[in-house]
Amino acid sequence: AQLADSFHLQQFFRSQLLGSAHEVQRLAQFVEHWKKVEDLFLTFAK
Repeated sequence: AQLADSFHLQQFFRSQLLGSAHEVQRLAQFVEHWKKVEDLFLTFAK
C-alpha cells in the first residue's frame, strides 16, 4: 500500500507542477502580449 501511495503522490505532484508550469507559461504569454500592445500605443503616441 505504501508503494502505491508514494506513486500516487508522485503522480499528483507531477500533475500539480505541470499545471503550474502551464499557468506560468500562460502568464508569460499574457505579459508578452501586453508589452506588444504597450509598444504599439507608445509608437502611436509619438
